[in-house]
Amino acid sequence: MWRARSDVSEERPLASGFVSVKSMSWSPDGQRILFGAGPKGDPAQRFLVLQVGGGAPAEIKMGPGMNEPVWSADSNSLIVAERFAAGAGSGEESGLYTMDLKTFQTSKLPGSENLIHPAASFDGRFLAAVTELRSGELNHLELFDFATQRWTELARGALLSEPTWSRDSKYLYYQDLLAPEEPVYRFAMSTRQIAKVLDFSSLLHSGVLRCGFEGLAGDGSIMAVASRGEEDVYRLDLEFP
Repeated sequence: MWRARSDVSEERPLASGFVSVKSMSWSPDGQRILFGAGPKGDPAQRFLVLQVGGGAPAEIKMGPGMNEPVWSADSNSLIVAERFAAGAGSGEESGLYTMDLKTFQTSKLPGSENLIHPAASFDGRFLAAVTELRSGELNHLELFDFATQRWTELARGALLSEPTWSRDSKYLYYQDLLAPEEPVYRFAMSTRQIAKVLDFSSLLHSGVLRCGFEGLAGDGSIMAVASRGEEDVYRLDLEFP
């Protein structure tokens, strides 16, 4: 795992020795990095926190079924989704939990059963999450108000991505991966209105199979991953003696 400026200058290594590293995210105060490590598809995926200033990464004590940890606004706690395989737990046990990074104690958010993809606003007032996808149903984008302890439905879609907050907490971005042209939407907290900010029609019509919204860059621009698939056709020229 490496650190560099946005122009790819001043590269320097941060951590090594892992089979794979994924889901890297900076703490809101910029002092720590949360990441997952381990073989791809391994259900026993480890999550660690690295101090940017140096030192060895510290492993987070995650309970069974816990995953998708994200930073809270205070940078001292995480919000974690807890899911159970069929027959391994109840719907009442599933949900979103806050986790104190000093004590590793967890507390469930009320009414968060069957919610995944948590995303905390930078001002600490709200949490966005998405309902688990079920056959024949649409995904719901839900908003939790920490002051009232209540959830509100914001939007519905065929397959909603992980939501992303703007740095000023005024907007919430998300993508519907199964909608035509795989659009990205923006929900305005002030007006409670939804607007489509872009779609990937030009890329999808040029041979790209999937465009995945990955979040916002430091200047607020949208980051995405364009996938052309894992197979291509090549011509190989051979020269024999």
